[in-house]
Amino acid sequence: MRIDFNEPYSIRELVNSYKITREDGNIAKVYKPSARVLQHNQSTSSLYGTDVVCEEHRNLIESISRQVVFDCAAATSVMSTNAIAFLLLTRFRNGVEEQILSEALDDLRNSLSSCKDIGFSGESSQIVAYACDLLGSGLVTRTRDENGRLVIKPVNSVESFIELAYYSNMLTPHFALSSILLTTFHSLLPETENKKDAAVSRKKLIDTALENCQIYRYEFILNKPTKVLENLLYQQLDDLLISGCVLTEEVAYIKLRLSCHLSII
Repeated sequence: MRIDFNEPYSIRELVNSYKITREDGNIAKVYKPSARVLQHNQSTSSLYGTDVVCEEHRNLIESISRQVVFDCAAATSVMSTNAIAFLLLTRFRNGVEEQILSEALDDLRNSLSSCKDIGFSGESSQIVAYACDLLGSGLVTRTRDENGRLVIKPVNSVESFIELAYYSNMLTPHFALSSILLTTFHSLLPETENKKDAAVSRKKLIDTALENCQIYRYEFILNKPTKVLENLLYQQLDDLLISGCVLTEEVAYIKLRLSCHLSII
């Protein structure tokens, strides 16, 4: 069992930071919950509930709760079962050799080492075997191919995928913004035979990704309420450029790299 003790902070200081951000005049920094689109009836069973709470207080409470959940997800350690389940669902759903899975785990550990706490250590080949033992034969199968190489594959059933998703969801929020960017990028590519000539303007990519974030916000907490989502998307885009997942030939255009291997949600 592993317990993570996060850094405590004062709720009073957090509320004051929201007030300061609001008083600075930069309204874009303040998280605004989406408008209620369903008909709302007042409660008849609560003497003091959400019906009599002013909108400003409701927004403040929701913003604090989103920040707490975001910090909790960012500080939680990644365990071996989380990493293996994530790789099997996003990159190797049809099965993979043990050696290739170990190499993919090495890449994942390197990409997470600077921003996430990794709760396991050792050789990736041993970690793969250990994680598969923990997941069990009900979620992961290990068989030998005709060449005698060990092939690891997730069990092809709805129940198995749901349980594997439970383990992999620890890593999904970390890749949410970059995945939204790449998904948006692919949707904006023109229909051409030569993909090498296809390009998308940086501004169009960010603007469309912001629109898509309005949909994904119901699945993920993409940013802290006091952070500007557009700035975070630009930072993620810069990270994708540095990692080589996307290439740029001119300042205003982003071009896809054919060997892009980042998982897309």
